[in-house]
Formats: sequence, structure tokens, C-alpha cells
Amino acid sequence: MTQHETSVSIKDGSDETFMTDVIEASKQIPVVVDFWAPWCGPCKTLGPALEVAINENPKKIRLIKIDIDKNPSMAGQLRVQSIPAVFAFSKGQPVDGFMGAQTPSQVKDFVKKIIDEHGPEDDGLTTAIESANEMLQAKDYLGATEVFKAIIEEDKNLPDAYTGLIKSLLGEKNINAAKSASNEIPPNLKNDTLIKAAIAQINVTEQTLSVGNLEDLREKFRKSPNDINLEFDLALALISEEQNTEAISTLLHIIAAESDWSDGKAKTQLIDFLDALGPTNETGRAGRRKLSSLMFS
Repeated sequence: MTQHETSVSIKDGSDETFMTDVIEASKQIPVVVDFWAPWCGPCKTLGPALEVAINENPKKIRLIKIDIDKNPSMAGQLRVQSIPAVFAFSKGQPVDGFMGAQTPSQVKDFVKKIIDEHGPEDDGLTTAIESANEMLQAKDYLGATEVFKAIIEEDKNLPDAYTGLIKSLLGEKNINAAKSASNEIPPNLKNDTLIKAAIAQINVTEQTLSVGNLEDLREKFRKSPNDINLEFDLALALISEEQNTEAISTLLHIIAAESDWSDGKAKTQLIDFLDALGPTNETGRAGRRKLSSLMFS
């Protein structure tokens, strides 16, 4: 699998595979084509934004990444004069597109527009996933678990269903069942960013099981503010209570004070936690920026 193949809905394409990957495939589901090159600065931010937007709708749209340095033919036929250049295909024909840099929100709006105008009709599973996610948000973990299991029985290639099931089982504090569910994920989904985040969340949840009561730890740390071991336990308790912003700040404080403490334990924990939050979580994205700034300052 190449660097851009992050899910079943995203793959690298070429001039030779264009007819199959784009023209023929778009007769079933919309296909977005991203013409890029390794030397293109804006491509480095647009590409990941496209991947995130596509991964949020894996059954409704696909993304083909084409390096124009290696594959100049199709870019020439489509009169690509600058990159990044993005084209959306449906029913074998280009239906929309843009050139140049776009913000993540603009990219998300573009993908949504293509899905709304050219996407496949809802087979009922998308609605079911939305309902199950609403149960998950309402902390009806048992109900969400049952719905996600039923969805997987219908279609075993939906990353959203597996990630929702794992989150529901973790909400029930059933880590063994969450591990079993992760083991049932098909190999072709293992590199999906949502799946990776869910598996990371299992690991983080397991790490926080043995921490004490959050308020007790707050009080102990208030009395011993220089105790890094205590501060680390406080961070784990914050994670377990989903107080994500404060948990990230606490771990960053440890790293800033003593980055090599316990063989970089705080940094490792923070990276694991950010992975568990996933690439689209705004709190996690802010945490990554702060960590990068701290490490390279």
C-alpha cells in the first residue's frame, strides 16, 4: 500500500488505470481526482484535507490521487495548468472541480456538494449509522452497540460502523469486547484513519483504567504541584473523564518541564491520546500543533 492509500475509498491512480479507477468507477459512485506532485507546497495541505473529507463518507465517494510528474497524460488531456487541481467525476464525466489551495472547510463543502448532487441513494445504512451515533452521543452505549453490530452484519466494509461499535463498547467499559471487535475488522480497513483512531482509543482507555478519582488527584496535586508522577496520573484521570483539553495541557506541561521524564512517558502518552482523538478532532489538532511547537522551539 502506498503513502496515499489510507482507506478503501482512497488510492493512488495513474494514466494507465484512469479508465478503471475514475471513468468506470464513477458510473457507480462519484470519484474525486486530485492531481498533485511531491514538489507542490499547497498539495501537502490540500491532499490530507481531501482524504479526511472522503474518509467521512467512504460509501458515497472515492478519491484517486495522481502524481502528475509520473502521470502527465491525463492531466494534459484535462488541461491542468497548475496544481493542486481537483476534478469530480460522475457517470463517467467531469462534473465539478477547482484549482489551487482550499481551506479544510471549503474542501468539506465541495465533497458534500458532490455527494448531495451525484452520490448514490441512501441504502438505509447511512441513516442507521447516524442514529447509532446519536445514541452514542447520548451515552446510550448498549443501544448504540446493538445498532452498530446490526449494521456490520449488513455490510462489513464500513469504517464508521466499526469505530462506532468500538466507542460504544468502550463507553460500556467493556475493553475485552472492544478488542474482540477490533480483531474482526477486515484487513482492507486496517489502515483507515478512523479505524486507527478507534484502536488507539482502546489502548488509551486501557491505560487509564487504574487511575484514581479525578477530584482526589486534583487535590493531591494541588498540595504537591511539583510531583510529576502525580501530575501524570492526573492527566490519565482527565482522559478517562473525557476532559480532553485539560488532559492535553497537563501532559504538555510535563513535557515542557521535563521532556525526558520516565523515558519520555508523557510525550508517548500524549501522542497515543492524540491518535485516539483522530485526525479530524479540533482539540486533538490544536494539541498536535502545540506539541510540535514545543518540540521544535
